[in-house]
Amino acid sequence: MSKQQIAGSPILPGQTHEAYIKIEKTLKSLNINPHEGMKDLLRNGFFETGVKDYFTKGLESFIVGDVFRHRDETCVPQYHGSNAKDWIFTPNAKVKIAIKQKLPKLSEYILPKDMNDSDIQSNAKSTPMDEETFLLVLYLLIIKPELGKKILGYELRKDRWYLFHVKLSSGKVVAVNAFW
Repeated sequence: MSKQQIAGSPILPGQTHEAYIKIEKTLKSLNINPHEGMKDLLRNGFFETGVKDYFTKGLESFIVGDVFRHRDETCVPQYHGSNAKDWIFTPNAKVKIAIKQKLPKLSEYILPKDMNDSDIQSNAKSTPMDEETFLLVLYLLIIKPELGKKILGYELRKDRWYLFHVKLSSGKVVAVNAFW
């Protein structure tokens, strides 16, 4: 088998066929017509659900206060500024957030000059995230970066400063930064 990748994907030639053969054998072992069984699996979203379940197994949700703790050495080291604590982390400390696959696309914007938060939001065409989405994105990027890379297709770099625009439940939009 050639090690050439197919259209930039990590699937090697023949692997798609191997997966089909395994599914076909499983269906036959259950006395199910493979052609009809495959159509039924596709029609009912089995593959989308199965892939999501596989990559998020054991990580269905998290409690905000269990993972985002200011200067707590028992978890991933973090320092929360007073506004972030008052506006986002403390009010949401008991909130349980489900891990979901559909999240906003993260984008990078390199500042062409010194800019304030509203100029950055306007120039970068940044759409503010709600608090729950922000906390989930932050969890995936900082607490579970391997999962974040799979779900968001993105990972933080230590040589960058990150800014997120968050729409609070009050309707106010604030900028939250992350760096280390």
